Parts: sequence; C-alpha cells; structure tokens
Amino acid sequence: MPQTTLGYERLFNWGLAESDEETFVSQVLEGQPEPPAYFAMMKAMNRDGAPTRTGTSPPDISAGRIAALIRQDATVVDTRPAADFAIRHAHGTITIPYGKSFLTWSGALLPYDRDIFLIVAEGGDEVKGIADELALIGLDRIGGAYVVTSFAELEAEGIAPRSMPQMDVDALIHQTRNGVFLVDVRGTDEWDKGHIPGAVHIPLGSLESRLGELPSGEEVALQCQGGDRSAIAASILEKHGISASNLAGGLDEWERFGGVLQRGGGGTPR
Repeated sequence: MPQTTLGYERLFNWGLAESDEETFVSQVLEGQPEPPAYFAMMKAMNRDGAPTRTGTSPPDISAGRIAALIRQDATVVDTRPAADFAIRHAHGTITIPYGKSFLTWSGALLPYDRDIFLIVAEGGDEVKGIADELALIGLDRIGGAYVVTSFAELEAEGIAPRSMPQMDVDALIHQTRNGVFLVDVRGTDEWDKGHIPGAVHIPLGSLESRLGELPSGEEVALQCQGGDRSAIAASILEKHGISASNLAGGLDEWERFGGVLQRGGGGTPR
C-alpha cells in the first residue's frame, strides 16, 4: 500500500498482533532454510575487514603431491560434475561440484583454519574462478589444484580410484525391508513438507558432526531432493570410512515411482 496508519497495522498486521515473543520468532523463521555455516565468518569479516588478496590463481600440483595430501587426510575437494565423480574419483576426497550451489556447500562444509586443495576437470580453466568465488565467503587458503588428466596417475601413486554406489527406488523399497538405514540430508523445512517413511533426518550441513548417529554394520543410503546433495553426503561418509549408497534421483524419483510421503516429524503417508 502507498500509505498506512498504526491503527490499521495493529488491526491487520500479524507481526503487530502477535504478543508472544516465542510465537513471533517461530512465525518469522517458518520456512527459512538453515543459515549456511559461513554466515558467522562473514559477520566477523564485515566487522573487522577481509584480508588482502593477491588475486593470483592457486598453484598447480602434481599427482604425487595430491596423493600425499590425501594420505595425510588433507581437505581435497573434487569440483568436477557429480556424475563424473560417481563414475570415478580418488578415494579420500569429497565432491562439491562447481555449480550454482558450490559456495553454499563449500561454506557449510569446508574448514576456514587450514588449507584446501582442489581437483578440477581436465583443462583446468576454472581454477582461478573457483578460487575467486571461494574468497567471496572468506575461504582464502587454497593450497593448490590438481588437474585430472588420468586417474592412472593417481593409481600409480597409491590412491585407489573409486566409484560411488547408486541405489534406485525399486532397490530401496526392497532393501528397506532388509534393514537399510536411509538418511535424508535435506533442510528441515523440506523434511517437514514430506519425507520417505522410515528415513532419518540429518541435514547435510550437520552430517559430519553427527556421524556417531549412523549404525555400524548396517547399509546406509543417502537421499535428498534430486540426488546432488546426497552425492556430497556419500563422499563425506566414504572419506570417514563409512560405506554408503546415493539414492539416484532422490525424493523426486521416489514420487515418480509412486512412493508415499510422511509429513512433519513423523506424520502420516500422503
């Protein structure tokens, strides 16, 4: 409206009508996603100022060097497309595909207090762009980038290539009856709107800190909306020595298959 009055707003504006603080906060935050982990870092940078950057591209590193870093349990991020990572990747790395959600999940999952190393697709043209984008959220400690030319180079250095196990909906339906542990890594708002019956909710940003909640000796399957976030989650579990499958197509595929959904924390089938 071009103009209003306090009296009108007191009658019709829900924010002024609500007098209970807890209820007001709950309504304001309803439907909001979890804030990315890097928000706290950005607040400090906005207050204190960001460090000066040179703007140079991270140095190229050899297969031998990246292999040594992987063995030392360094943070090595494979930025290639998720499909390429699923087909073949270096054991001990995690996937965060360089795309529209790259900064969101980099800020949520990568450390600010130690060096990060990158694996990029053959050609390596994106290295400087990746580093520049990471700098936007304060991730300046890029120790170098390895351009994948052949996984034979890494294998020769003692790093075994892996593929990411994929599970389809039909297999999930049958295996759930036999004890597969399904983890939904979407946000809380998405979970509340509908989830696969029997799934356990652990948002992707919290997964690494909640690994102790996963059962030992039981098959783990990971699921999100379309399969991208659960691919990142599966790579995190693999890095920690936990075998897991990625539900191909995620909840979208479950619904296309005719699967029911539960609402809220427990809910009833849709």
